[in-house]
Amino acid sequence: MFEAAARRVGSRSPTIVIEAALVALAAQDDLGPWLAEQWGVLADVDPEILAAMEF
Repeated sequence: MFEAAARRVGSRSPTIVIEAALVALAAQDDLGPWLAEQWGVLADVDPEILAAMEF
């Protein structure tokens, strides 16, 4: 899936591909306003809880 997205975007940089995907999502729905509302929310979580999470 990444390869197809990279071809469409014209870059193999994961950062560029992810940014393009986020822009596409934000343009389609209310993702942009939701992200703005959530800004800093994870920063307020106890660092021990974040350390225990698997990303």
